[in-house]
Amino acid sequence: MCDGRLITSVLVIDDNLEILQLLARCLDRANCHPTCAASALEGIQIAKKVKSFDLYLVDLDLPDVSGLHVGLSLRHLMKHEKVLTSPIIAVTAQSDDVTRKCVIRYGFSAFLGKPFTERQISNLVQHYREGQRQ
Repeated sequence: MCDGRLITSVLVIDDNLEILQLLARCLDRANCHPTCAASALEGIQIAKKVKSFDLYLVDLDLPDVSGLHVGLSLRHLMKHEKVLTSPIIAVTAQSDDVTRKCVIRYGFSAFLGKPFTERQISNLVQHYREGQRQ
């Protein structure tokens, strides 16, 4: 992200297959290349293997490990230069203020509430693309 590349590669971590497919379609339409993981552990393994995702979308309610801990793990990997430093977006049906504040404390860059629209995904990607150009 810091080297002038625009967001194209996105890791999506969500245990709900329908949500994974919906996010993948929305990201495809936003000219991104999504990679999907159905669990926290799978997502972390993929992140470590690929090392160069431009954006992460992480469900907070994963069955194996909390999405909050996934965010912490990704930030740790970024800090130690094991993966590219990139925005992490929390994706969740929990849209209360406490959750929103918590995700920021855990190192997430933003919050996306479920249900979401294709336009919200497109706007999210565009927001980070514009931020990269500055």
